[in-house]
Amino acid sequence: MEIKPYVSVETPENSFGYSDIILMHKTMPDKVYCYSIHRYLPRWILKKIEKKINDIMEAYYGK
Repeated sequence: MEIKPYVSVETPENSFGYSDIILMHKTMPDKVYCYSIHRYLPRWILKKIEKKINDIMEAYYGK
């Protein structure tokens, strides 16, 4: 069994006082996917985070 690397980040509290935890998971084709543990963040925000991280990885690794 292979354990995949991931990074978790806790977000600041939203207007209702809830924070969330985002898991950023790197897959084999060098893409990062983001998941929200408590589902307080809308999917479009997670997609923006994914795009930004993938753009940074592309610039760093030159792919």
